[in-house]
Amino acid sequence: MSWKIALRHLFRNLRLNLLLLVIMVLGASLLASLPMLAITIAGESLSLTLESAPVHERNILLQGKSWSDELPDDIGQSLDVLQQEMIAIREGDVIGSPLISKSDGNQLNLYPATVILNLWSFDHLDERVRVLQGRLPELGQKMNAEGSAYYEAVIGSQASLRSGLELGDEVAPATGTYRLYIVGIVEPLDPNAEIWWGDRQMTPFSVWRRIHISPDIDEWNISLLVHPQTMRSRIYHSQYWRLILDHEKVTALNAPIVRQSLVGLQSKLSEDGFTLSTELIYLIEQFEDSLSLAQVSLLLLTFQSLFVVFYLLGMLANFLVEGSQMELATLSGCLL
Repeated sequence: MSWKIALRHLFRNLRLNLLLLVIMVLGASLLASLPMLAITIAGESLSLTLESAPVHERNILLQGKSWSDELPDDIGQSLDVLQQEMIAIREGDVIGSPLISKSDGNQLNLYPATVILNLWSFDHLDERVRVLQGRLPELGQKMNAEGSAYYEAVIGSQASLRSGLELGDEVAPATGTYRLYIVGIVEPLDPNAEIWWGDRQMTPFSVWRRIHISPDIDEWNISLLVHPQTMRSRIYHSQYWRLILDHEKVTALNAPIVRQSLVGLQSKLSEDGFTLSTELIYLIEQFEDSLSLAQVSLLLLTFQSLFVVFYLLGMLANFLVEGSQMELATLSGCLL
């Protein structure tokens, strides 16, 4: 008999009971979704931060011994799938002769300007540039008809236009110990590729002129690309590697692991004589600080949500009890 009265009471207040059930379900769903919502928002924030960061900050610059072309195996193991591309670079500046030998036998005299030859080499150059004229430089010292030693080099298309240097022209350092013979004109396949380090001037492929570095004297900076072995054997230079990372694979869940891997790799490489430079560690630390603050805010929001849910449950329960005093008295009498 009592269960019939209970069912009658339940159906009589069906709308109110359904509303109570909906509030409980919505409250539970809200509480369950808050952590996932926080992680999702944090992940989007991290992705936007890394995407908007300068190229040199979200990737890795590795400097080491100029006589070594080999890198420790720890790098591949630590970076794992994050490493997208790596390029070995050699860079050296040489004071050049103001006399440029043209292919037609004439000479271009830039005196009294100072000439700086910015010499570069990149590994796998054929995969990174497009040859417009001529060919890429080959390895080794060669001899011209006069018996002078020279090495092959290529020049960027924009640098060629601005400087007037063409195929067959020769430039030389001021010491005259060797000459650089231009065998090709090239341009990067993708000027916006991160491998060029966000350099809008495309320095390895350009020529620029500084006006009046001293009274009535200008400075010409001419970039040329040579074979890596030429850099090693003839030109005083610095060597480094640019490691391009797939920042899309750095998520809110694995960001702490990535930071720990980078810090550990940085420490390990320093023992081997290498220097790893990246702002990615700092960017992830900033993200972790922001995430900690967000988690505190989330905790407060959770308590507020719980308070609101329990308050509504209490109000509805009180309303239900007050509106059903007669049914409850009847039910109590039957049970006794």
